Amino acid sequence: MVEFVIWIPLLLIIIGGIFQFALIYKAKITLNYATFQAVRTGTINNASLLKMETSFASNMAPLYTSSYMSIPKSSNSQTAECENNFGSSSSDDDAKRIARVGTNTIMMSDTKIGGVLDNEGAGMDDKWTSEKVYCARRLVQRQIEDGFVKLTIVNPSSASFAAFRISKNYKGNTLARMIPNDNLMYRNANINSTSLQSLQDANLLKLHVGYCYKLIIPFVNKIIHELVKEESKPDGDTLGAICDAGGKSALSDTAKNQRYGIPLYAQSTMRMQSEAYLCETTKTCGN
Repeated sequence: MVEFVIWIPLLLIIIGGIFQFALIYKAKITLNYATFQAVRTGTINNASLLKMETSFASNMAPLYTSSYMSIPKSSNSQTAECENNFGSSSSDDDAKRIARVGTNTIMMSDTKIGGVLDNEGAGMDDKWTSEKVYCARRLVQRQIEDGFVKLTIVNPSSASFAAFRISKNYKGNTLARMIPNDNLMYRNANINSTSLQSLQDANLLKLHVGYCYKLIIPFVNKIIHELVKEESKPDGDTLGAICDAGGKSALSDTAKNQRYGIPLYAQSTMRMQSEAYLCETTKTCGN
């Protein structure tokens, strides 16, 4: 009995740690895929950071539609479910999102309700309905708003635009700085002395994503959080610092102040399929 009392807490911690690290691995795989899809979206949308955030939320949502992350539903209403998840009204979330990204939606209405995302029959509709997907996307959007996700365009950089920019009419006949994307195989491939890259290099879109993943296994989450916090020692304004603070610096409500997370990172690079506009990378194009 004495040996059991001594070893059972350690055994439970080890088992809990195995489950938690498995979930971390799943989160990292999902993050890699979401980052790839986000940069793919950027290549065909003028390196728009806003559209990449929207794409990231859509492709990171599956992490929160699993059965172990299911959101309790108080009614059949989407609004009620999202309110249960966020503790605030969906209309408030919509207003904040629209203020940031305009009328871009995270899911089309014909898909969201009774559309292709509903997997009806065989008892699966309660687990995998479009309501859960919709709310999962809202959850990731909220994480972006709260600073737990940081998307950074590594390339093209400000030096790339300074070296290769031309002005072109864009959205309402306003002149905007852009990097040419046409006929790249025939264009001059000399290295620019300012940016230390060629025009072809400037047309590579590289995205770096930092994601503060919330640990969910009780007690084990605190241990891993403190170990990572002690190891990383991030600067004061980085994603790691916000993640290490458990949300206290970014959020005010009690539930989220108890958030224990670790920072995960992913990068992806892809050739631009449209012109990169400087105002799109800085979210100043008036979307």
